[in-house]
Amino acid sequence: MVNPFRCKLLHKKASLAVLSDEANAALFTPDEQRAIARHIPWTRTVAERHTTYQERQVDLLLFLSENKTSSCSNPTMSTAAKASCLAGKPTKASGTPPCIRPG
Repeated sequence: MVNPFRCKLLHKKASLAVLSDEANAALFTPDEQRAIARHIPWTRTVAERHTTYQERQVDLLLFLSENKTSSCSNPTMSTAAKASCLAGKPTKASGTPPCIRPG
């Protein structure tokens, strides 16, 4: 037995980044955007870019390096040779190696 594709979407942390990233806001109605803002944690796919955090523009990599205690980074589950990384609000889970290292 195999789960349908729609089950896999919620299993992937990257789906939170798709929902909460302002770059995808046009994909959702205003009501959906409000529901996402209320219920989905701020999550971004880590890349060299600018993004919005609490209604202000930030350089994502600089923001993550300056806010290590108030953010977390986790590798996504990936079968590709090049794994991607997500960043967001910290959770109670720990022990995941950080994707961003100083230096």
